[in-house]
Amino acid sequence: MTDPANAEELSTFAQEIGADVLRGALRYPSETGSWQLGDIDLGEYPDRYRGQRLVLIIAPVRPAPGPNYTCGICGFVMNEAGECPRCKLLNRQKSAPKRATYSIRWRTC
Repeated sequence: MTDPANAEELSTFAQEIGADVLRGALRYPSETGSWQLGDIDLGEYPDRYRGQRLVLIIAPVRPAPGPNYTCGICGFVMNEAGECPRCKLLNRQKSAPKRATYSIRWRTC
C-alpha cells in the first residue's frame, strides 16, 4: 500500500502538469464486463489515448470497501453475504422454551 498522503501529493503534482488523474475503487466486472475505476469504465477510457505512449502510475492507498448485503426479510444491512444475525437471533428467541416466571409475595403480619 502507498501512504495516502504521498499518493495525494503525487496526484496533485500530476494534475498540475496536465496529466489525467483518476480516483476510485477498482472493480471487476463493470456493466460492460470490463474493469471499472469509480464511475469510469476502463474498457472504454484508454481509447482516447490510442496511438500515444503513456506512463501509468497506480498507487493503492487502502482496500476498496466491500459491497453491502441487505437481508430480504428484515432489511438489516450486512458486510458479507450469509445468514442475517438479526433474523437468527429472533428465530432463536422464538424457538427457545418459555421460562417459568415466579413471583414471591411477602406477607406481613
